[in-house]
Amino acid sequence: MNGPNLSVGAVGEEVRSLHEQLRRQGHELPESETSRAFFGPGTREAVRRVQLRHGLQGHGVVDAATNAVIGATPRQPVETSAIPRAAGQPVMTARGAAASEPRVPVRAADDVGELLVRGLVVYKDGLLIEGMTVRAFNVDLRHEDLLGESVSDQEGRYEIKYRASQFSRPEKQYADLLLRAYDLRDPGRREAGTSEEPVYESPIVYGAQPIEKIKLEIDAGLEHTWSEYEQLMAELLPLLGGRPITELSEDASNQDVSFLAGQANLDPRRIAYLVWAHRLAATTNLPPEALYGLAREGLPLTLPELLAQGQALQRQALEQALNEHIIPGRLVDSLDDILSRLKSLIVAQAFEPPREADRASLGQLLATALPDRDKQARFLEAYLSHEGTPQQFWQEVAKQPELQGDVDKLQVTLQLSALSGGHLPLVAQLQDMREAGQLGSLRDLARLDTGAWSRSSAACRKPRPCRPASPATTRTQG
Repeated sequence: MNGPNLSVGAVGEEVRSLHEQLRRQGHELPESETSRAFFGPGTREAVRRVQLRHGLQGHGVVDAATNAVIGATPRQPVETSAIPRAAGQPVMTARGAAASEPRVPVRAADDVGELLVRGLVVYKDGLLIEGMTVRAFNVDLRHEDLLGESVSDQEGRYEIKYRASQFSRPEKQYADLLLRAYDLRDPGRREAGTSEEPVYESPIVYGAQPIEKIKLEIDAGLEHTWSEYEQLMAELLPLLGGRPITELSEDASNQDVSFLAGQANLDPRRIAYLVWAHRLAATTNLPPEALYGLAREGLPLTLPELLAQGQALQRQALEQALNEHIIPGRLVDSLDDILSRLKSLIVAQAFEPPREADRASLGQLLATALPDRDKQARFLEAYLSHEGTPQQFWQEVAKQPELQGDVDKLQVTLQLSALSGGHLPLVAQLQDMREAGQLGSLRDLARLDTGAWSRSSAACRKPRPCRPASPATTRTQG
């Protein structure tokens, strides 16, 4: 290694060389990192294991001392592939597939000594597992011999030693090896009496060799899967130099997104989504991971339009982002809270000032019928929670003691808003006319001719209070 230390976020030939050295030492690395010569979380974990094994500080950064031990030729233990094999006897591997080169069982007797099975315990498509109990069994017809157990360490490694003398059949020369993993860490599982039920069982390895290496991949759900969001964050943060993600921009002055996309070999759209998600999260209290997932699933990038998509579509997008490993699996238990927060934002948005000066927000329209802000909020919450027909909605509102006396005014207000295109002054004046008896019903509005509507609209744009021409006036003028 030449130049500065290698750490998370590095990309290039030096990382590719590092991957090759780590693989020669038996470390498994994620394809998503090796294919792009990228120093990601998986590479960091492998570097940490090397450092701890050689008595170095396990910080995961390849400095000069770490490079010296990684570059050294490793002392490889005897693995399954090193055992002589004879033709004519296929064997099942831990992945359940017949090996292309059959092997001869080796007598596990005193001249061989201790036998060994070892490997990693990991979540499928995810992270290393510490504290998982692994037990090894020799399998016979309708019988099993417990050979030993081990608890995976902080690097997910387990190791079980055993001898042929533990086999119940003394004439047996080799183990037909089966591994089971148990999660004895969870108090809930112990209380429920399920802690002794295995969470993983390997295929049988027939004719196990003196040293077997078996990786146990446990499918434990989305919450243990490394997501696109987490990987993107891990790649970008080391490149930001302490600058907050929310400050990144792409304009005439700064091309931050384009630069980072080129430096880390990433899709610039994903970086842009990440920036958007963090900016919106800062003002809404929503998790940026959830917002990133909504953006990646194609939902709008403006808050009003995003909120207008509806809870069903929002939930579908979040669930899809979870299933595609776009956002962290830990959010699976927070979906209801996230959707509830999105719903509450709709209420908050209703009271935001409108973009057009002569148009009213929903909150302003409701205020003409319900001056009480709490009543307005309760009405909006009832509307957002209702899933039936409009008629059923109004029937439900009429049952609420605090709103039942305002149902008629609310219905008329929303109807007037629809007729006037949300023109607040005109809505207010039409309401005044109705209360003064000048409008018996909305049908009376049909008696207003074009000239009367034009004069009323023009009058409502003046600073002084306006009054649309009444039906009686219209008839006199007509």
